[in-house]
Amino acid sequence: MPDAPDFCRSSARGFTLLEIMIAIFILGVVLTTIYAAYTGTLRVIKDIEDESLIYKMARTTLDRMTRDLTSLQRFDGKFFLRSERKGIGVSEFGFLTFWSASHLVLSVTSSRARPLR
Repeated sequence: MPDAPDFCRSSARGFTLLEIMIAIFILGVVLTTIYAAYTGTLRVIKDIEDESLIYKMARTTLDRMTRDLTSLQRFDGKFFLRSERKGIGVSEFGFLTFWSASHLVLSVTSSRARPLR
């Protein structure tokens, strides 16, 4: 019996189109999962950094307020405190004015305020 033509023989030298398409599909699913996990992790890291910055600013502000209020001075024999409402855009907040002997620089970069020179 004569040999069959080359295109009819089965050989294990290559992949079929179906095998390649299945491999590409699996690769796509894996890469999509990795991308979703990566972007989720980056979003969480950014949120934590933002919250950390807000916390540092709040600590610095509270430290400054504590130092100012502990060094409250008398003016004409009385403590002078003035309170008023101010607004930025649609938000309102309380504004307190008083005379203090504490002269500090409000710094977000350090947790402790430094005196002026």
